Amino acid sequence: MRNSHHQKLVKPNLTGKSQLYKNSTPTATSSFSFPHTLIHKTHVKNRETNSRSKIDIINLLTPDSQHTKEKYKYDVPVSSSLSLHLQIVLAQIRNYNNINPTPPLESHSNYRLQERAEKAQDSDGFLGQNGTTDGSTKIDRDGRIAPSSHEEAEMVFNHPLEDGIVAEAFNHGYLDTKRIVDPTLQTLQKMARQWTPDEYLAPSTSLVATSKNGKSRLLKELSRHTCVVYICLRPKDATGYPPRSEYPGGLLLDSKCPTLQTRYEELLCAILHTVADFFSAQEPGSRQERLERWILYSFPQTNRSGDPPFWTEVARKMDEISSRSARLTAYEKDAQIWEALSRMKESTQFIGQDDLRVLLAIDEASELFASYSSSPDLSFLSIFQGALQRIPSHSSEFFSILADTKSLLSTFHPTSPYYINHPYSRIGKHKHKKLFDPIYEIPTFDLHVTDPPTDQQQLQSAFRLLSYGSPFWRVYANEAKRKGLADDEIIQGLTQYTLQKLLSTSGQSVPAGSLSDSQVFALLGSTIQPSTLGASYLNAKLISSHGAQCVHLDPSQLELISGYPSQFILSSAANQYLASDEARLIRCIQVLASINRQRLFGLSDVDRLVSRIILLRAMQITIQNTPPPPPPPVVGPDSERLITMPLGHSVRLVEFLQTFTGWDQEHLELGSIDKENKERLLAEAHLFWNHFISIDHTPSSAGLLRQLYRGSAVTCRHHQPSFDQLFKIYLRSESGPTTALIDEKQITFGAVCVSNSSDDESVAQASYQWTPAHAGIKLQEHRHPYLVLNFRLNEASPKPPKSSSTKPPNSPSSSSPHIVPIPNGKASKNQARRRAGLAFYGLKVFPFLTQDLRKALQELLDSEASFRSLISDDSSDLYRKFVLQTSPGVYPASSSSSK
Repeated sequence: MRNSHHQKLVKPNLTGKSQLYKNSTPTATSSFSFPHTLIHKTHVKNRETNSRSKIDIINLLTPDSQHTKEKYKYDVPVSSSLSLHLQIVLAQIRNYNNINPTPPLESHSNYRLQERAEKAQDSDGFLGQNGTTDGSTKIDRDGRIAPSSHEEAEMVFNHPLEDGIVAEAFNHGYLDTKRIVDPTLQTLQKMARQWTPDEYLAPSTSLVATSKNGKSRLLKELSRHTCVVYICLRPKDATGYPPRSEYPGGLLLDSKCPTLQTRYEELLCAILHTVADFFSAQEPGSRQERLERWILYSFPQTNRSGDPPFWTEVARKMDEISSRSARLTAYEKDAQIWEALSRMKESTQFIGQDDLRVLLAIDEASELFASYSSSPDLSFLSIFQGALQRIPSHSSEFFSILADTKSLLSTFHPTSPYYINHPYSRIGKHKHKKLFDPIYEIPTFDLHVTDPPTDQQQLQSAFRLLSYGSPFWRVYANEAKRKGLADDEIIQGLTQYTLQKLLSTSGQSVPAGSLSDSQVFALLGSTIQPSTLGASYLNAKLISSHGAQCVHLDPSQLELISGYPSQFILSSAANQYLASDEARLIRCIQVLASINRQRLFGLSDVDRLVSRIILLRAMQITIQNTPPPPPPPVVGPDSERLITMPLGHSVRLVEFLQTFTGWDQEHLELGSIDKENKERLLAEAHLFWNHFISIDHTPSSAGLLRQLYRGSAVTCRHHQPSFDQLFKIYLRSESGPTTALIDEKQITFGAVCVSNSSDDESVAQASYQWTPAHAGIKLQEHRHPYLVLNFRLNEASPKPPKSSSTKPPNSPSSSSPHIVPIPNGKASKNQARRRAGLAFYGLKVFPFLTQDLRKALQELLDSEASFRSLISDDSSDLYRKFVLQTSPGVYPASSSSSK
């Protein structure tokens, strides 16, 4: 209810490479921005930093304190997730704030937290071992994905996906070309038309797309509309697809070449001449036929090793051009480029567009950020931009795009020292040339979502849920099934690959005590979506290395909005990891508390954040302790056995309430709800969700049904009346078949309202607000029962009743006085008889929370304490006087006389 929908970030790294999405879904996001004028007033020149292959990030972020450096120092490769431009931005932030600079959040936690974390032990089973709360063994069932041993889990984690299947998935047919490819091509055509060396740094832009968002695949698809010359600069020893382009990679990253810019200019000429030779020699045909032959000639193919034939011809042209280049004057070099462009334009007239005929696309472009050893002040990228400057204005019909999976692509911007110091970067004494805005609108999310599920079996199907989010998940699964992989092997591999993406690891499990701050926020971002408002460094890490999505990018304001949209497989992987060892969740909570205590950035609404953690933990335990309903029998060769995601099947509401209260079903007292509605709710209500998403509207039953399809619960908008969290309930008779239809008429809801303090209205006074009518939630079937849970986490017990209780002595609520049924209060009779409701006082009331978990959650709640709480009844007289003297006017005069 009070949770902010967006969190804006400062530039992250983005990438991707396989297939595509659709419309973006509601997502909690985090944000950071600062005045654009700051960029032009503050330039960081650190030649020592630029000359090294690694960057000492702490020098940009913290004071020159030896103690601070020892505590926070670590190196990040230039070509990895923290880009040069981000370092400059953070340095400017430090200068802008001037006081109390924010250290790298990866190591921010205080020593006490570190000591506790070091004591945490990793559990034996890296994949979810699905144990019960009392430590008993996991529940075995068909379709649940879990390893049989620690060794098997580690083996799967080390090799989660098959490279051959990844490559085949890359070549699958492209969907929704008109909505994805056409706008991108139009943007590139406009940029090529606007190019002039007097205003812009280079005829080049950047492609911003997070991992698995379809960045590389988009480059290939563009080649069906114009001639794309594709180069992949993947590191030499790295795996993945597309593979490294050996010949151009060796030439572009040749640090020993004394005349590198000349070599780059020669390469451009050789590429243009080779393009012209290929199309000039082609047999006549349609544009589509000719470009398809171009793709076979110039792009990597799964049935061919090594570079495509195109690069063999480019190498031959390079030898010819290099042999005579040394004798050419500057004018003759310009004429050489003009000649190559002229031949290219003549040979590509069949493409039929005058603004863009050849697009030079460099994938994995972060390798260009490395320093050029012959001139440490320059990077390969700055020299490459200098070579591109030789392309003439406007009608060249040539453009370049740089894409990357490891660093912030928005860093290709002239505020970098590489550009500031480069002779091509200036127009006048004070005005720097600019780069074209990055391209990031690649609407590939949910691209494979088709018809909604019709029954409970389809609802829980792991393969159906792979359609949500990145297109890669479903494309890989389809290709793996075609190759004959077992269903459980496919889901297990994808789940572990997803966890690797979230944790940014490549082969080892991560113990609880070793979880970094960015890993914590990746795990929680994909499950409960905490705010990271203002955490520029952390936000960049999440996007660059932990699968967070780019939602909005405004280079003029250095503003980036990002977050974790609803993807069931991400949430499943995170839940499995957290639920298999409670120490991991405790570590995550401790990091949240430490960050909030130090006010490194605003988590916002900590009590509501705690409520989501409680709900998620209860759901984890309920799923662990509850096998899913048996699937229908497999009939015929086309029938499929039900395979669910880890911690990804539905549960009955009564089982969830038993976990939540510790009460038996017959003792569940649910407030003012009448007998008929109570019996129906406990007998028919089912839950299916494993993560929260933030929404900015009041949902109807149709909206709740769509969230049910995704397996998500809802964090309500900031000013949503009545409720803070919502989770869908669908009603289905247990005696009916699992193939019974799911439709909007069966949808109702469960809701959570969080009371901030003991000063809030009592349960009886506030209960009239806790109805769908007051919240504005329109259900198609308005006679359905619904559930309300009131969390009063800062109250130890309910306020004393005005009259003595008439409850029998064996009533659960009399033996557990901190769980109180919600009375009807001022609610209408019709609303009250349909509402089941419980109020929970304090953390001790939740029986499924262990003592250590309660302690961590209480510390998170206490981290919200104001400065005034420094003075307490336990404070010494000396300390009290010290605080009062150093805070004149803050405390009432009575504080100085007390104690």
